[in-house]
Amino acid sequence: MPSESQPTNKKITGILLCRDRVAIYLGGRGSDAVKALHGAGSVFEKGELKALLEDALCEGLIGQKVAIGVDPLLEFFSTQRRVSFQEGGKAESLLEELRGKYEGRLVVEPMRTALSPKTHQTAIAVPAQELQESAEAFAAMGGGKVKFVSTTHAFYAMAADESRTPKGWGSEIRVFFGSHEGLVLFAVDGTLIARQIFEYSGQAKGAVLSAVSGMIAAVKEGLALPEPSGILFHVGQDDTTFAELCEEATGVPARSCSHLIYDQATLAAALAFDGFRKKRQELDFLHQAEQSISAERNNIVPIKSVATLAASILGMGAYLWSAGSAVQSQIDQATARASEALDLYDQDPFQLEEAEDQLTKTVSVGEAFLMDRVYWSDYLREIPKLLPDNMTLVRIAGADTFLVPDEDADDEEGNGGGSPSGRGESDRFLEIGMNLPLESEKSSTPEIVSFTDALKTSKVFQKSFRTIPAATVSRLEDNGRWHAEITMRCMP
Repeated sequence: MPSESQPTNKKITGILLCRDRVAIYLGGRGSDAVKALHGAGSVFEKGELKALLEDALCEGLIGQKVAIGVDPLLEFFSTQRRVSFQEGGKAESLLEELRGKYEGRLVVEPMRTALSPKTHQTAIAVPAQELQESAEAFAAMGGGKVKFVSTTHAFYAMAADESRTPKGWGSEIRVFFGSHEGLVLFAVDGTLIARQIFEYSGQAKGAVLSAVSGMIAAVKEGLALPEPSGILFHVGQDDTTFAELCEEATGVPARSCSHLIYDQATLAAALAFDGFRKKRQELDFLHQAEQSISAERNNIVPIKSVATLAASILGMGAYLWSAGSAVQSQIDQATARASEALDLYDQDPFQLEEAEDQLTKTVSVGEAFLMDRVYWSDYLREIPKLLPDNMTLVRIAGADTFLVPDEDADDEEGNGGGSPSGRGESDRFLEIGMNLPLESEKSSTPEIVSFTDALKTSKVFQKSFRTIPAATVSRLEDNGRWHAEITMRCMP
């Protein structure tokens, strides 16, 4: 018989994959809720994760159904506006570029949300190696008994189940704390839109306020969405400290609700909770992995675009013909598939070439956007680390304009219309607004100097904002108390 700490055959087992360990949910909450199987080093070697999962099966730690997910630090999740893409473009162009950028290291999929696909696109990705080894370890179970899902979405689902979104709120921010990190989630109509992980030691209220303010700014300015309806802090009903602090600073209604700790045990429990729910937002990466295991090992993500498929087939066909009779059977297969692709264009090679040219233009736009863009989350995490203790962050504003080529008709000389893609240096900036209490009107402000120096030496800011000009300082009196309003506009 299995021990009390081991799942029965009817139990759904949640398995959280981290960089160097596997956390298996055994039931309950707290440190005893999971059993950790550690790797030999700080990261898994190839094949090591598969061996650990197979050992867990042999030890009877795995139930009849399994929900697997990776630590949110290993899971890519992002929502973007479509302002940088040609009108009528599709999300697949960006997704394919993401896949190509990471060279098969990530499995990338689109995610449906409550936002219109005409205005926003959401992508989610997990590490390909972890997905493939999990699929191989549990291949014998089959029959839909094993799922590889998003840990972040599972965690949100469990939080929303324990503390429902208040009536009248169309969107909400939820905040969770762990021993070293915190998590901020933003959702619209019950669908997850954005996520931020921030460093949290248990004492730094400023870091929490910065993380929440950063999410609000990202929602309003980055995603061009209305201000969130409210903020829920999962710290327990009796702890109102953070709710009061953030409501006063941001003006957004804030409440405390059920206590959910952001740790491996709770994440693994969330996977078990959400993995096989009937109402869960269906996205199973394992189905994709099962298809790809039988394909080339180094190409985890199959290409979905018809135009991309046609171009790849034609290129592969040329290579195979030159290889000789030893690969004749492969040539025949490629030729047949290429013919199928041409059928989509009425056997007109010129139409196929036009589709290929259009794809090339789309990819070039996507490549420029991806390779030279500003990843705002890096700066939202960096600013609280550099901010002096007595200085409060009150506002963040930023822009990173990207110009997309026009799709006008050819000019008289036969050249394509429109201007080249790119951005002007003056179009990129990050503006930081801060408040500093003063003892008197003439008090010195060494904090401004130290913060400026910290920005200039920050490796994060040196990536995109190397010009740190002098701060604009206004000394103001409010109810007999002096304070300084400080604005810094960082440029490339």
